[in-house]
Amino acid sequence: MLTQIGYALDDPNNQLYSQTQLISYVNEAQADIARRAEVLQQLNQIPIYNQVRDYMAPVDCLRVYKLEFFQSQSQQIWPLEYVGLVEMDSIWGINQYNRSAWPNVWTSWQQPPKVLIRLYPVPGQAGTITCYYYRSPRSVGFSDVLDIPMGWEDLIRDYSEFMALRSRADPRWSDAKTLYEQKLDDYIQRSRTNTTAPGRITTGFTPYAWYSGIGGYD
Repeated sequence: MLTQIGYALDDPNNQLYSQTQLISYVNEAQADIARRAEVLQQLNQIPIYNQVRDYMAPVDCLRVYKLEFFQSQSQQIWPLEYVGLVEMDSIWGINQYNRSAWPNVWTSWQQPPKVLIRLYPVPGQAGTITCYYYRSPRSVGFSDVLDIPMGWEDLIRDYSEFMALRSRADPRWSDAKTLYEQKLDDYIQRSRTNTTAPGRITTGFTPYAWYSGIGGYD
């Protein structure tokens, strides 16, 4: 990647831009792509304890996509519905510590890297939550593997090119940035789903929590 960036800048021997400078742009590019395209998808298992309602999302979490509760003895997986913190008042009322065998909704507070996950009802047994989330990229050094999905590495080159040109007030930076933004927009559109197959509407299944009354649902 450093070689590609050097050729794009007409500086293959790093006379104008040091490798340290280019590596900093590479890491900036990875962060910008991950934040805006949300393409670094990750799974993480969070242990759940009896009568404990608050947990922390993974430290590299940019945004949570989905949570599932798993209890090993039942071998069942319960999808948890997200509800905003203010909207939770209409569910838990003044009884935020109501307990049940498993939670059925969750809410959150704070920003990465300290995202608080609050479960309701408070789980009455131990289990595990599978956290589906979009993560931030790992910082890379000279000999590390780029932290970007395969096939889109040129976005890093384009970002680094326009940042390097801008650092020297080279007017070509504007064209390089336009190219980067166009490619990134295309990436965002294509990465919303990993298939071109049409979706479907499934009928005949209603989650138990919707009609059981557990957690304040009527």
